[in-house]
Amino acid sequence: MEAEARAEGGGARRPPEGGPRFALRFEEGRGRLHLARPFRFALGRVEHLVLDLGRLAFPLDLSAGPSRFRTRRTRVISARLRLDLPSVLEGLVRDPYTLRALSPAGPGLAFALRDAFGTVAFDARAAFEGSTLRVLPIDARAASEGPAPPAARVLVAARTLGLELEVDRGALAAPRALSALLMEALVPHGWRVPDDRGVRLGLEVLGARRVSLFTLAEDASDAAPDDAWERARRLAPVVAALAIGDRERAERMWADLRERQDLETLRLAGAAL
Repeated sequence: MEAEARAEGGGARRPPEGGPRFALRFEEGRGRLHLARPFRFALGRVEHLVLDLGRLAFPLDLSAGPSRFRTRRTRVISARLRLDLPSVLEGLVRDPYTLRALSPAGPGLAFALRDAFGTVAFDARAAFEGSTLRVLPIDARAASEGPAPPAARVLVAARTLGLELEVDRGALAAPRALSALLMEALVPHGWRVPDDRGVRLGLEVLGARRVSLFTLAEDASDAAPDDAWERARRLAPVVAALAIGDRERAERMWADLRERQDLETLRLAGAAL
């Protein structure tokens, strides 16, 4: 039997204008907050959100509606957010860099980075591993030469802008990405950041300007292997070592690739380095 209490009516206190409105439901003895309608925030739009409240003690004062649970510890059950890439980049990028999203030629993302030495165009693949979002720049190219290979210039810019670089993987990492986004969406309206640990996440590119981030069902199958990601990740640690100025490390990794005769990676290296 599912009971439901809504924020509207009954003298309930309304949340801030334009913020989240939840429906309180009881499912299998546990309280759940279901987002009643999508809402916009600085980086995009929260389209779906279900939060677990745990078991609630009765009698329960619902005079304030679901907003009474704003400061309660909650856990993400399911979520779907649509991000506006220009808004994300605007909050991330600062002088001396500019970064524009381009129309992707394939399933990934595409960007144009301008640094002090010119413009670098590059593609990128993004994937979740646990709660960490990892982004791997691939196929970087520049019209003019700079002090480092184009791919290394991308990673240097990313580190300067405060992004985490995992040198061993050659990937940019955003740990607890869903929690970080929900903090941007919920905290300005007085809601506590929910715990996103344990949820599986997926990401879909929706063109040049938007991406969708969503939770996956527990029984959902893993995404099909991305050939471009698999090829590029073998070279990525070499590029990352160059980006942090560790040429000796880069040369060791490069020698290992040559010793293993990884011909496909060496071919890619000819374009990237």
